[in-house]
Amino acid sequence: MLRDGAELLVTTRSPHATLRRFRAEPGSAAWPDRLTVVAVDLRDPRQVLGLCERLREDRQPQVILIDNAAQTVRRPPESYALLAAGESGALPPGCPRVHAAARA
Repeated sequence: MLRDGAELLVTTRSPHATLRRFRAEPGSAAWPDRLTVVAVDLRDPRQVLGLCERLREDRQPQVILIDNAAQTVRRPPESYALLAAGESGALPPGCPRVHAAARA
């Protein structure tokens, strides 16, 4: 979608990992200004409401919604150590800014 000129808003619990994956895509240097990554945990109703409020305030039309939600498999906290470490590290140069969903 980004390669075809679309503006894309992505929600994720792991924004740095998400940005790194997008950045690794061929041609990614052409579209960082059209990619918005929002850090939100969709399991938290307050964060969902905050995201909805933000989208309403932005007054930007949302043309397509792709729902790729899945059940999260519960694992021990140590299994997320590598992902957590990546979230606190620096992002590659040229990555778009990560937005946090406001809490309602």
